[in-house]
Amino acid sequence: MEKLYEEGKLRAIGVSNFEPAQIVDLIAYNRIVPAIDQIETNLYCQRSEERKWLDKKNVAHMSYAPLGQGNRNDMFSEPEVTALAEKYHKSEAQVLLRFLTQKGIIVIPRSTEPEHIRENFDIFDFTLTEDELSKYVDSYIDEGYFNNDGALYLFPVAKSTEIMMINATDWQTFADATGASLDELSTLEGVTETAKRYYEWTDSLTPDVPDDGKAFYGRDSMSNYFIIGMKQMGKEIFQVKDGKMTLNTDEDLIRRLWDNYYVPYMKGYFASLGKFRSDDVKTGDILAYTGSTSSAVYFPDTVETGNKSYPIDYIVCDSPVMEGGENIKVQQGAGMAVTKSDEEHEYAASVFLKWFTQKDQNLRFVCESSYMPVLKEANSVDALDSVIKENNIEVNQKVYDCFTTEMEDFDKTSFYTIGAFDNSYSARKILDYSLADKAKADKDAMDAAIADGESREEALAQYLTDENFQNWYTEFCHSLECI
Repeated sequence: MEKLYEEGKLRAIGVSNFEPAQIVDLIAYNRIVPAIDQIETNLYCQRSEERKWLDKKNVAHMSYAPLGQGNRNDMFSEPEVTALAEKYHKSEAQVLLRFLTQKGIIVIPRSTEPEHIRENFDIFDFTLTEDELSKYVDSYIDEGYFNNDGALYLFPVAKSTEIMMINATDWQTFADATGASLDELSTLEGVTETAKRYYEWTDSLTPDVPDDGKAFYGRDSMSNYFIIGMKQMGKEIFQVKDGKMTLNTDEDLIRRLWDNYYVPYMKGYFASLGKFRSDDVKTGDILAYTGSTSSAVYFPDTVETGNKSYPIDYIVCDSPVMEGGENIKVQQGAGMAVTKSDEEHEYAASVFLKWFTQKDQNLRFVCESSYMPVLKEANSVDALDSVIKENNIEVNQKVYDCFTTEMEDFDKTSFYTIGAFDNSYSARKILDYSLADKAKADKDAMDAAIADGESREEALAQYLTDENFQNWYTEFCHSLECI
C-alpha cells in the first residue's frame, strides 16, 4: 500500500479499529502515517483517550456508529440531548452528530432514508447569536467592526499582549546588592529609575574604568510604546471613527514618552542592539525587556558574553504602565476573515471559526502557539490547567508562566488596539522607527565623541535639551500628518 501511495495511485491510507498502541507500532515500523483511524465513537463511547493519541500523531479520528448501535439508542432520550434539540430546532440525531463534529471527529452515520441522509448533513447552522458573541472578550470582537454598518469583518482566533521578562539570575545579584524591588518595575518611570541604579551599580564594580555601566532595559515594539503609553495617559494618538483617523500628538504626553525612552537610552540605561530584545538578554547587554507574550518561548536560558556562558532563570511580570495611568495593555494577535464566495463555502468557513474558538479547541491551539484564547471563560488559569491535563499537553514553562501572569489579572485589565484606517501601516512604522532611530543615531554619535576625548557629561548635555526634543517632535508630527 505504501508503494501504491508513493506512486500516486492511492490518495491516503487509513486503518480501522486500531488502538493507540497499534497506531504507535504502525507508525514506528512503516514510512507512511495513516491518514485516519475509524473507530466506534458516540455519546456513550466517546473515546477521549484514543482521540488524544490520534491528535498527537496527526491521525484523523473517524466515527462509525455515531448514533449508536442496536439498543444503545437511549442516547436519543438523554435530557441534555432533547433540550439542545429543542433549543436549536434540530432532531436528536443532528445534535448527537454535532456533538462529535464539534470535537473535530469525522462522522459517517448510516442511513437508507433520503430524508435522514439530508438531515445528517444539515448540522452546521448553529450560528453565533448575540448571547454567544458576548462570551468573547469584548475588545477582541470590537476590533472586527471596521465600519459603522454592524458587520463583523474580522473574527478573533488567538490574541497576545505584552509582558516584561527579566533575567532572574542577574537581577537577584543586583537586588541583593542594592535593595531593588520588582514592585518598582510596575511603572515605566520606575523602570527608568531602576535602570539608572543598575547602570550606576555595574559601573561601580569596575572603579578603574569610568562610565562603563550596563543597560538594564529594552523594548521590542516602539509603536506599541506610543499607542499604549498615550492611551494609558488618557489620549489616543490615532483616534479612529468610521475608518477616519484624527491625530492626537499632545506635546506634554509625547515629552513624557521621550523622557522615559530617549533620555535613559542616551544615558546608557536602556539599549537596543540585536534584532529583538531577547537577543540582547542573551548577550548580557540588558537584563529585562517588554515584548509580546508570544515571544516568551525565545527568552534565553543562558547568557553568552565573549568567552563566558552561564545559565539564567527568568521572571515574568506585567508590562509597566505610565505612572498615574490606567491599566491598559496592548491587544494584538490573529483574526480571520471570510472572503466572498458561494453561500455554502462562506457558511462552512463561519462554522469552522465558531468551532475553532470554542474553549477546549482554542486553549489547545494557544498552548501550541503561545497566543491567548479569545473567550472570556477560557482566560482563566483553571480552564487552562484543565485542558492541559485532559489532553496531556506539554506546554513550554515560559509560555505557561506568561499565560498565568496575564490570566490572573485578566478581569482587571483593559485591552486596546487602534482601529483600522487608511495608511495605518505607514503610521505605525513612523512610531516604530522615528524615536528609536534617533536615539540610536544620537547615542552612536555621542559615543564617538567620548571616544575622541570628550567627557561623558559634555557629550550627553548637548542631546538632553529642550531644543533637541522640539526638533524631533516637529519632524515626528509632520511625518504623521503627511501619511
